[in-house]
This record gives sequence, C-alpha cells and structure tokens, in this order.
Amino acid sequence: IHLFKQNLFYLETLNTKQKLYHKKIFRTAMLFQFVNVLLQVLVHKSHDLLQEEIGIAIYNMASVDFDGFFAAFLPEFLTSCDGVDANQKSVLGRNFKMDRVRRERGRAKRRAEWARKPGTCAARRGHIEASGRGLCPPCSLAAAHEMPADLVL
Repeated sequence: IHLFKQNLFYLETLNTKQKLYHKKIFRTAMLFQFVNVLLQVLVHKSHDLLQEEIGIAIYNMASVDFDGFFAAFLPEFLTSCDGVDANQKSVLGRNFKMDRVRRERGRAKRRAEWARKPGTCAARRGHIEASGRGLCPPCSLAAAHEMPADLVL
C-alpha cells in the first residue's frame, strides 16, 4: 500500500507542477488506463485506506476530458466491470450524469468570479478558497464576504 500511495502522490505532484494529465501523450496513451486501474482498485476495495487519495486522482484525471469520460470511458468501464451486478451497473450509469458535472463546473466558476469581485479585504479570495465556505474569518468584514447560498459548498 505504501508504494501505491507513493506512486499516486508523485502522479498528482507531476500533474500539479507540470499539468501531466493535460499533456497530449498522457491523455491519448495513458489517462483512461490509469483511471481504469484506480476505479478497479476502488471496486475491489484492495486499497481501502487510500480511498480519498484515489478518488481525488480519478477526479483530476477525468476532469481533463469530462465529456470523453462520461460518453466513452464510463459506459465501457461499467459493462466490463467484474464484481458489480447488472442492477448496480444500471444505477451507477444513471447516477453519473454529465449535466450534474456541468452544473458543478458552472458553480465553481461563479464562486471564483464572486471571490474576485473588487472591494472588501485584499485577502478575500485566498480566505474564501481556503475555507470553501464563503467566509473570511481573519478579518472583521466577515459579513461582507458572505457568499450567495447557491455558491456555498
């Protein structure tokens, strides 16, 4: 498990520093193979201690091409997935909807725009992004920083 965790850490670090998942060679030759392996690990619960790290890595990889992930990869993965019965596959397929992802992407974009609005304190954006709640705890202008309800996580 330690070696798996270390490899996952380095993959995420390379992505953060070098945008690995966005590189054409990675997208075309390796991206969905990595996602496939990581999803199989989650399905078979072989590395349960790393569920959170694996989930983050899958999201980061899938977010490079959500359309391709939902239209091509996910249906193929579900049909070939061992250890999941037909009913479970059907439920999973219905629950993974592209409109939900688009809605979340739009919400994230509106949150970022709201955080960059001029005025209030200079540290606003950093505090809001760090807290994820839309509040600026370090300053006395917390009320002025309240995020609209539809943007709060």
